[in-house]
Amino acid sequence: MSMGQGTAETAVDLGGFDGVLAWITALAAVAAALNTYRNLRISQRSYQQSLDQGRVAQARQVWANPTGRFGVKAGGSATAAHDRHDLLGVPYGTFVFGDRPDDYTRGVDQDGVVGSIHSAATTYVGVKLHNASDAPIGRLSVKVEIPRRMWDRSGVRREGPRWLEGRTRPDDLKRLGPNSERYAVLKLRGSNTELEPGRTKVTVYFTDSAGLRWSRTGVLAPQHHPPRQPPRHPRLQAWKNRRVMQLRKVRALLPGRRGAD
Repeated sequence: MSMGQGTAETAVDLGGFDGVLAWITALAAVAAALNTYRNLRISQRSYQQSLDQGRVAQARQVWANPTGRFGVKAGGSATAAHDRHDLLGVPYGTFVFGDRPDDYTRGVDQDGVVGSIHSAATTYVGVKLHNASDAPIGRLSVKVEIPRRMWDRSGVRREGPRWLEGRTRPDDLKRLGPNSERYAVLKLRGSNTELEPGRTKVTVYFTDSAGLRWSRTGVLAPQHHPPRQPPRHPRLQAWKNRRVMQLRKVRALLPGRRGAD
């Protein structure tokens, strides 16, 4: 009996040891799996960071700067203004963005020459666009902003906006190839004498080679513009919009609302 009992105890002890080994093996496998997952997450994060840094690096190599500006008073010659590329710092023949038919009229300019003249005060601004990266950019557009002097010399506050602004449309300039430059002229409606000297702000908007949308003002850090996310529940949003419109119609028919409006 003693030998059988000892044998049974020995078997139980061996079974317990095997169980401990199994638990240790399982824990080691779980630890290895967790370590592999952590390393994978770190690799993915590093890869994403390298992609983001690469995209930001490309965006940092795109910028725009003003090259010059001059103003034309109402009644000034339109032909002479378009030919003053020397004052704008751009090559001859550079396209002028912002022209409208009602900006000009037929008349006699300040030099007594009959021809096309400006119907209002106008400011021309030359801009140089740079793409120093090794990849093209698309949907290129540019915006120019110049602060106005809100007080004249007599101390009277001028009417109108705080900034004089002009911009191109996203499809006007289209594409700019790698390691290339381009000039443009923007026409702003306003008197050049009312503007602050030397404070022209230029912002360039573009889409990089990865399809991401960016903007950059001067030499400041580029700003990423993620696409707008569609509503998660479009039907529910449409139902809410219909209810709001119905509520507005009902409120408009209430007594006293028409007189209040």
